[in-house]
Amino acid sequence: MPAWPNAIPHDLDILLEDHEVVDWEKPLRAWARRHGLRIKLPWWPDLERRLRELDEWRATPNNSDRWARIREWLIAHDVEAPNGLPMRPEQPGPG
Repeated sequence: MPAWPNAIPHDLDILLEDHEVVDWEKPLRAWARRHGLRIKLPWWPDLERRLRELDEWRATPNNSDRWARIREWLIAHDVEAPNGLPMRPEQPGPG
């Protein structure tokens, strides 16, 4: 079983970029369905609370901040990471 990546999966990042900051649930549900994740409805209020805490930060949270909370939540509920999550292509380093 692969581990959940620390970096936000590329396809989820794209989905979240296409939505308003407060509208994270719809793209997350679509992403979870696409990857066959087994997420139970009673778990969602906990995720909502975790992401709402981000809004209390002085700086506006970005998608990587949201992913860190989503990742913690997935791990806390023993949701298995699917194989082959698309990751952002690595940027070439200097030189």
